[in-house]
Amino acid sequence: MTGTTLAGITFPADAKAAALTKVSREAMANPTTYSIQFSSARWATGAPKVFVVDSADAISSAVATPAAASQNVPLLLVDTSAPQPVLDEIRRLGAQEAIMVGPSFSPKSIVRQQINSVTATQQWITGAGPLEIDVPLSTSFSAPVDELYITDGGQTADLVTAASASAYQKSPLLTIGATLDSFEESALARLKPKRIVFVGNAPAVSAALSKVEALGYPTISVEGTGPVERNQNVVDILRGKNIDTRKFRISVPQAATAAIPAIYEGAVSGTIIRFASSGSALSGPIGVEASSWGSEGKDGRVIATSSAIGDSFMSQLESALTKARPSKPGFQVLGSSTGADGVRSVEMSPYVGASLYRIFDLSGAKVGESTTPSFKLPATETTFSAKAYGSTGTLLATRDLRIVIEDQDQAKPTIAAVISSDAQISVVNWKKQVTDTRPRTIVRSEVVRTPEGTLTFQGATRIGMTCNSEYVDNSRPAGKEVIYEVLQDGTESTNICATANPDRGNRETEIKLTSARVPASATQLSLTKPFAASLGQASPESNSPTPTIAEQALIDSRQQSSAGAGATPMARNVAAASPLPWTFRYQTFIRDRYIRPADWDTQVFDGNDRMFGAWREPYKTRADVTYYFDQNWRIVNRTYNKSVGVTKEYHCSQGSFNDCRFVKQAQASADGIRMREYNLWGAQITNIDHDVALPIKPHGFGWGLIEAPGISYAANYRYGVGGFHLSGWHDGAPDHEIWGGYVPGEYIPFMLDARNCDFGRGLAGFCNVRFDIKV
Repeated sequence: MTGTTLAGITFPADAKAAALTKVSREAMANPTTYSIQFSSARWATGAPKVFVVDSADAISSAVATPAAASQNVPLLLVDTSAPQPVLDEIRRLGAQEAIMVGPSFSPKSIVRQQINSVTATQQWITGAGPLEIDVPLSTSFSAPVDELYITDGGQTADLVTAASASAYQKSPLLTIGATLDSFEESALARLKPKRIVFVGNAPAVSAALSKVEALGYPTISVEGTGPVERNQNVVDILRGKNIDTRKFRISVPQAATAAIPAIYEGAVSGTIIRFASSGSALSGPIGVEASSWGSEGKDGRVIATSSAIGDSFMSQLESALTKARPSKPGFQVLGSSTGADGVRSVEMSPYVGASLYRIFDLSGAKVGESTTPSFKLPATETTFSAKAYGSTGTLLATRDLRIVIEDQDQAKPTIAAVISSDAQISVVNWKKQVTDTRPRTIVRSEVVRTPEGTLTFQGATRIGMTCNSEYVDNSRPAGKEVIYEVLQDGTESTNICATANPDRGNRETEIKLTSARVPASATQLSLTKPFAASLGQASPESNSPTPTIAEQALIDSRQQSSAGAGATPMARNVAAASPLPWTFRYQTFIRDRYIRPADWDTQVFDGNDRMFGAWREPYKTRADVTYYFDQNWRIVNRTYNKSVGVTKEYHCSQGSFNDCRFVKQAQASADGIRMREYNLWGAQITNIDHDVALPIKPHGFGWGLIEAPGISYAANYRYGVGGFHLSGWHDGAPDHEIWGGYVPGEYIPFMLDARNCDFGRGLAGFCNVRFDIKV
């Protein structure tokens, strides 16, 4: 067996668990012993109340865990044939009240009588069937409930996922059958959930889910081809509630029953039980996440026997969680700031032997010089080259700097991030705000040219997750321009990086995104002309930073002056022909071939059956803004074009997209795309306000029609002396893309956002995504 490679590290093919420092195994050979050990560790000084469940009753154990977690009391799993260890633990705890859950504790049962003898008061919670214990247990929860999980219990792994999410949030768990009974309706009416999340086989309980929707509760059915994918999607939902993704509690679906006793410990640790698709090798989203955290990862616990999850898996998880961060070389950005006067500054680390530092702009003009590597930056520029010199004037080191600006529409925009790069390493350093300490995820993509000649992103890879204020990337692909995206998870202050007790009650549904490009190094990029000459400057090319493809296109678009070689730079600039027009294209589309508004229904809408592409069709909506400039790069005119695609309705087989029958088609009006322009603080801004609904209403409960949700976004294209800045927000579904360029077919991707939170019932979205992009 060979080693396994994941996210830049190679794992050994085999290792013994004894050598592990961050990863351990819980085979769950005895659930009773496990629950007692957890109880004695967490409630060492006792507890006034205790929940007791038959260790062989999986559903009762899962449903009771959120109830015990909400009251912060022990949950003991009793072997009804040998109850003495649990009785001893109840005595140690000094518990006066016992809540017995499940059918095993009838008044005549011996174990109940024994529990009665060691407690003052008792309560028995059960139901007519295994799925009917949930409603009585839910009465212990206060209303309103922020997020309520429900499951059909058809697969144990889905039950574990839903119970884990409920215990993490300390909210009730409901288990439903094919139909929703009156008791469950009453429970929902009392709990008043703000949102319902279903985990399981939606078609199997379609009538129950349609009734939930008809009662008016916002409901999302977690998508996925199986319990592993659904489990990962629930993790993604909980990122907004500060789930601690640095901690790993891992099982596999075939060992899901053994994972039930560990749900409580996972919730207390700030995470949920996660399912791997295979126990033989660490792979998939769990592997990427563990490797992305690296040495910042906290711990891993495998909840399965060695036959279900092998030692190799554990050693690979250990390698991922102990992977050292790349060292940071000298002469890199330490921090950045924006003063009260609006002046931006960058501080860099010294370079050994350097006594003088200079910084140059894209044209090669010197804009700063100092004996220390701290620079004040021109307000209108964001691309620089910083250089360190020895005492004799020898050039020792060069770093390209890309400045990412936030709040561009404000009077005094501030620095959000700085990327410093040489030929091999880039350091992404973002603004460390006291009020925003959220964990960051760093995603790197390549900017490449397709066989058709267009430019696009490819290979989006999560390369790091961190609680620090910077990330060092030493694996940048050679000869490739890359783009870094920094995403933030959780709430601003009470998150996993800021406190040991993060807030689980509030959900942060907006994800800020900051992006910046790093070009291929100058030695790897073939340049058509000297930068300074193309800009009409006299500075030598060697002082210029390496341009990105977009910057090079901007430079190349300046046509050569017809003035003679002896003309001054000013004369050449005035005589130069006007630049080519520039277009921004914003498109929305649905990547699927078909999409179903309700899992239980036969109604289906057509998708666009494609991925990202500026010239790919069909699309749902398209909005083009074209700018025309004079020879001094001032906007002299803008034109607008907007269009909406056709939507088709089909009826397909329930639960699949087979035997689809065309019903009708319609096209929404483009009036929902409103485009306007205005000036603000010396900048020219184009605003797009987009709200276009499907022209055909989705089916609701009982085949009734509901209002179709709109595809919504708001975008601002701001043009000032520093160039374009794109900012705004869009709904989490469908897919959104922004392209721009001079020549049709040569458009450059500036934003390619896949569905962030997917569609809910009726194709409604459940989250918004912010974007902030410097062009």
